[in-house]
Amino acid sequence: MLYPQLKFDQVKFHQDHVHPWSKFNTSGLKKPGLDDPKTAQWQDERDQLPNLQLMEGTTNQSKSGTAFQMWILTLGERKDYFLKSNFIPDNVSLQPADFEAFFAARKDLLRTKLKEVLTQSQ
Repeated sequence: MLYPQLKFDQVKFHQDHVHPWSKFNTSGLKKPGLDDPKTAQWQDERDQLPNLQLMEGTTNQSKSGTAFQMWILTLGERKDYFLKSNFIPDNVSLQPADFEAFFAARKDLLRTKLKEVLTQSQ
């Protein structure tokens, strides 16, 4: 419903973590100064929809563990299209330390789009 342009019958897609799963280990989350409850919250949120997206398998393999704000720069002129078509908010930082704001903003974008799609289908 969110990705009608994708050719699911022709391309193998992977579930991708926007902010890489590997960056959410306990020691890595201590670097930005997160306390234990916040660390546990971020580790829980890493596997929730606002941090997940569909990505072509080969692209996902090339992204593999690369911090999102660095990987997105490799797209060059395709960057803006990728961000828009994957509901990545343009008004928040993509830095790992700003994950909480990213998560909330993307959750709002996805919720709005789903409401729009479901309203149109009635």
